[in-house]
Amino acid sequence: MLQGAEHGVEPKTVTGVGSTVVAGLSHSQSMQQETVSKTQTKRLFVLATMMVAVIATAAAVSLTLLYRAQLDRQSELLRELALGEARLIATVMAMKAGDAFYNAIPDAALTELTTDLVLNLPEAQFGESGEFILAHRLGNQIILARRGAPFSPGPTLAIPMQSDLAAPARFGLLGKSGIVTVLDYAGVTVLAAHEPVPGYNLAVVAKINLSEVRGPFVLAAIVTSIGIAVFLVLVIGGWYRVSLSIRQREATAAQLRRSEARFAGILHMAPEAIITIDINQHITLFSQSAARIFGYEAEEVLGHHLEILIPEAVRDIHRTHVTDFSQSTDDRRQLQSIRGIYGQRKDGRQFPAEASIARLQLAHIIHDRDQL
Repeated sequence: MLQGAEHGVEPKTVTGVGSTVVAGLSHSQSMQQETVSKTQTKRLFVLATMMVAVIATAAAVSLTLLYRAQLDRQSELLRELALGEARLIATVMAMKAGDAFYNAIPDAALTELTTDLVLNLPEAQFGESGEFILAHRLGNQIILARRGAPFSPGPTLAIPMQSDLAAPARFGLLGKSGIVTVLDYAGVTVLAAHEPVPGYNLAVVAKINLSEVRGPFVLAAIVTSIGIAVFLVLVIGGWYRVSLSIRQREATAAQLRRSEARFAGILHMAPEAIITIDINQHITLFSQSAARIFGYEAEEVLGHHLEILIPEAVRDIHRTHVTDFSQSTDDRRQLQSIRGIYGQRKDGRQFPAEASIARLQLAHIIHDRDQL
C-alpha cells in the first residue's frame, strides 16, 4: 500500500502532510491517555486505601474487644484470689487472736502475726509478675509484706497512708473491695484487686503488671501491622504491575493509532484510487481518491465484492488475475489484459484504467487514465 500510495506523488509532500495529521492526532490522544491514566491511578489508590482502612479498622476493633474481654477475665480472677485469701487470713487471725480484735492486739503481736501470715501466703500462680501483698496499718504508715523476695532494704516496705504508690492497699485498709489500675510501690502500672480482712486492720492485694496482660495483644497488633504492611506492599506492587501493563498497552495502542493515522494521511492524499480487499475479494478500505474516481462513498462499497467496480464483461478475467496473484509469491504485480483494464463508476460509465495489485492481504491501486 505504501508503494502504491507514493506512485506519482512527491514523497516529501506525502510525508509532510501525513506528519501534520499524525501530530494533531497524537497530541489529542496523548492528553486523553494521560487523563485516563490519572483516573485509573486515582481509583486504584482509593481502592487500596479503602482496603487497608477496612482491614486496619477490623483488626483494631477485634484486638480492642479481645483485650477488654481478657482484662475483664483477669480482673475477675484477681478479685476472686484476693477475696479468698482475705477470708483465709481472717480465719487464721481469729484462731490465733481468739476473740480479740485489732484494737486489742499489741503492735508487736500484730507484726508477729503478720510475719507468720506472710510466710503462709500462697505463691502467685497468675503470671510471671503476679503476687500477693499483705498490708497492715501502723499509725499513718502502710506496711507492705509479701512472700518470696523481701523488699529493699528490709523485709517489709513502709509507705505513707496517702501515697498513690499504695493505693490498692489503702483502699483495702479503708474497708473497700474492688480492682484498680494504678502505679504500685515500684512505680509500675498494675492491675490490682484489693480486699479488706474483716475485723482486722489488714488488707490483701493481688496484682499483676498491666504490661503482662497487654503483651499478647501488643504482639498481635505488631503482627497485624506487619501483615497490613505486607498487604499494602503487595497491593502497591500489584498496582504498579497493573499500571505498567496498562501503560504498555496504551503505548502500543498509541503507536498503532499513530501508524494508522500516518497510513490514513498518506492514503487520503494519494491521487490514485486505493482499495483493499480480503481473501474473498470483499472491499475493506476505499480511499478518498477511489470515492472521487468511482463516484461511490466509502460506506456504499465497504463489505461489497470488488466486482461492483469492474465491468461485467471483464470480471472473469479480473477474478483470474486476483486468484493467480493470491497463490503466487509476488509482492506486487501490474494488471494487464489484451482487452485493456476498465473500471465502472456508480452511474455505470466505464473508464480505461491502469491497475496494479500489491500484497497487504490484497490491495488494488487504480489509475483513471482520464484523470491522469
